Amino acid sequence: MTPESHPSPTILRRFVAIDGWSAHYLKGGDGPPVVLFHSANASAKRELLPLIKVLAQDHSVYAFDLPGHGDSEPLPGGETIDVPIAAERMLALFDALGLDRFKVYGAHTGGALAME
Repeated sequence: MTPESHPSPTILRRFVAIDGWSAHYLKGGDGPPVVLFHSANASAKRELLPLIKVLAQDHSVYAFDLPGHGDSEPLPGGETIDVPIAAERMLALFDALGLDRFKVYGAHTGGALAME
């Protein structure tokens, strides 16, 4: 793929709320779903935007800000990156968005979350 052969996909900022907690994510593209998680002390926009643009050429990409990072709120109780708790919350988000089967990518803490 070259930039000349594919126009840059539209990347949208979205929020989803579960049980009083609001999570921010970037959504782009259309096709089989891919979920992306950034590393700690980052955000989806700051760390994953180049990857989102490439994958969104032929996938539906969902790049979440981890709890307490980017524009996502900390988890209730002030938890930011307690991986098992964050994983439970992310599963609830996936259910709310109708994502039941998808590929996943994570860097550093996002990788730990993806493996959980």
